[in-house]
Amino acid sequence: MNLRRSIPLLLLCAVPGVLKIRASQGDNPAPTWLVQSGPLPPLHPTAILGIYKDHPCKVIGVFGEYALIDSQGSPIRLPSSAGYRPARANAFLPGSIEVRRQSASASQLRRVFRLQGAGTIDGGVIDESGRYEATVVASQVYSGCYLAIVFFDQGFLDGQTDDLSAMVAFQKIVDLKAGAETKITADFGYIDPKSRSRTYLPLFFSHGAEIRTNFADDSARLFQRIEKLRYEKSLALYLQTNPRATAPAKPYLRFPPVFPAGVDPAAIPAELGVDFTVTSGGTVEGVLLSETVQADVLTGIQRAVQGWLFYPRLENGQPVSTAVSCKLDFGRPMPKGVAGMARQPAGK
Repeated sequence: MNLRRSIPLLLLCAVPGVLKIRASQGDNPAPTWLVQSGPLPPLHPTAILGIYKDHPCKVIGVFGEYALIDSQGSPIRLPSSAGYRPARANAFLPGSIEVRRQSASASQLRRVFRLQGAGTIDGGVIDESGRYEATVVASQVYSGCYLAIVFFDQGFLDGQTDDLSAMVAFQKIVDLKAGAETKITADFGYIDPKSRSRTYLPLFFSHGAEIRTNFADDSARLFQRIEKLRYEKSLALYLQTNPRATAPAKPYLRFPPVFPAGVDPAAIPAELGVDFTVTSGGTVEGVLLSETVQADVLTGIQRAVQGWLFYPRLENGQPVSTAVSCKLDFGRPMPKGVAGMARQPAGK
């Protein structure tokens, strides 16, 4: 079954087995090597939510090429018409996957009728195919594995368009062994790279939880852009409904830091003060900690806090910058890779 669908921001359309963007002969879609500029984006462990009876439910597995969600303790296979959206999870699974080689290709075969002395007649498309291939090495054993490949417009990341036009295709894959090269193959429908500059990102899951890969920074950048666009719409409405208000900065989006697997929880203070500036645009600058922490802990905290978004402080309806302090409460015990949420900030 071929499926072509226009989708709004943050609603990813699943295409089980077949992914068709547009119909034309083409080359391979663009590789997913993204250029990083500015501060590192906050890591974004992802849970993919499938929309079932108008309610979002977490995808917990894949049956062949169809997503499975948990509905009151029972697995439900979602139809090909289902919509999906990404959501933040607090942590990756322990360990990681290194994607050493990957490629995506697309081909299209058209029937052509040749009439003697009368040229040719287009007989239409008789076969379309697409394939994703990768060689991966897992740091540990992972069972119940599946792959979600997000195809999207490269111009979205470059700021050339605010239209994400993303689609996600699922594929069940083999269990992964520790330290062994494993070839992953996923077959989908035709992907047209000429009509739009398509690129792709692979997300690997085990029993519904994401495994960190060497593409984690790329996916973080994609999801940060999605979040920022949603925020800008919400901020515009906030300013419109408070034309003469005076109010402190208010949190719009906050999430815990994600630390490397090797970070010892004992190296993270149970409670840590954080000072920063919320700009008039609602973003965070100048992150300072109340005490010295080891480098990878500092990086994890800075990446997270710099990605927070706020409704800025208002003075007579006008957004202004303000200094903010909050406490990060990590508590004890804390599993590796998991951090506590920040307490309600207070403007100085």
